[in-house]
Amino acid sequence: MNVLVTIAEGDRQKVHELVLTRKLLEDSMKTRILALCTLLLLVTTLSAQQVSVNYDHNGSFAQYHTYAWGSNNANQIRNSILAQVAQQDIDNAMSQKGAEGF
Repeated sequence: MNVLVTIAEGDRQKVHELVLTRKLLEDSMKTRILALCTLLLLVTTLSAQQVSVNYDHNGSFAQYHTYAWGSNNANQIRNSILAQVAQQDIDNAMSQKGAEGF
């Protein structure tokens, strides 16, 4: 069904102003969302953890040829696919260096 609507000249101007106002508000909202996402990305990047490792640089590990995974680790992630993949990757890297896991 086609409906023919007649708009008076003054009403046409009001409609045009409303459309422009809505477009400005949409653009303003997009700008705010983009700014918020940028700020969130910046904050998460700046708050990243810094890891430092301390060990005896003069210590020799040449005498060690075996390693084992501890089973009573309170921090262990149980039933995690990522933990299993990480453990397999470490096992592969250690075996390439000649270490034997048990």
